[in-house]
Amino acid sequence: MEKRRPHHRPEVRSVNIVAKCRKRLPRARESYSPEPEASAPGEYPLAIRCNLRALTLPAHDSMNKTPMPDAILLVGHGTRNVVGTEQFLRLAEFLREAVAPVPLEIGFIELQQPSIESALLGLAQRGLSKIVLAPALLFAAGHAKKDIPAAIANARVAHPELQIIVAEPLGCHEALIDLAALRFQNSHPLFSVLRGEGRGEGPASPQFSASKTALVLVGRGSSDSTAIEHCREFAAALGEKVNAAGVFTGFIAVARPSLTESLEQAAAGFDRIVVQPHLLFSGKMLESTSAAVSQAARLHPQIDWRQSPILGSDLLETPGAAAPSLVRALVAQMNAVKSFALGSA
Repeated sequence: MEKRRPHHRPEVRSVNIVAKCRKRLPRARESYSPEPEASAPGEYPLAIRCNLRALTLPAHDSMNKTPMPDAILLVGHGTRNVVGTEQFLRLAEFLREAVAPVPLEIGFIELQQPSIESALLGLAQRGLSKIVLAPALLFAAGHAKKDIPAAIANARVAHPELQIIVAEPLGCHEALIDLAALRFQNSHPLFSVLRGEGRGEGPASPQFSASKTALVLVGRGSSDSTAIEHCREFAAALGEKVNAAGVFTGFIAVARPSLTESLEQAAAGFDRIVVQPHLLFSGKMLESTSAAVSQAARLHPQIDWRQSPILGSDLLETPGAAAPSLVRALVAQMNAVKSFALGSA
């Protein structure tokens, strides 16, 4: 049975994203309801007054004065889901405003256009060669490790002058853990989820005791063992943040345990279960999660089943919690880059 008590931190198996999970985690509380950052009327609510200190390309920098990049490329996975597409495009708008005057363009790994390669070629044709590529991805699996480097290499065949820094995926940045904790607290009873209610505006019911509740974090799944471990690390960090009594991870595809298996494991020991899809945008994976939770509720009707909104559920609303958190994390990941990734696969 895959069950981790939030106070028990598993052994760190790698640095980078995993290490961030453990850094500066606040003490667990009975409930979590972060206070939004205040902003003046008409002011950009994100305060993405987050220092853009080093949205910079690390060059010969003896005086700590590094040049700004020519452009930023925000990369999404790509989806056929209309709402998911709108959510990604809205995130791009927020990030574009945050990093101005540096121009920002978008590209997709699959299913949609422009592709990463096409977007890079378009930037190169405009004379923009020093580029920061920011993946709007949760963990570094095949897309981050193979597809993105391959697209960069292809673009550099036509434009060898391209100098491209690739930022880390969002991983376990504290802004994502905070946002996920808010989504946990705003989880909705299953019947309201099935009616299409509850998109992250606020709690659908009175605050409940997380100390009597199990968290099931739902990941996409991958054959990349490091990405799977990072997802489990995120679940452990979130469980500690919200003081959940039990923490499980389940995967929609490829990895084990499957979502169905993790739901059965949680149902064996808890009366209330919050199922949290760890997804940035709406799409097929969210539909698969809702179907699996609905089936579990039919098999175990005595349990209080709840489902959390996805991370980007309120990107199309104003104001929303997702935009400031995701932009903060994206900017931080771009600022954390220390060396060029020149496009070699």
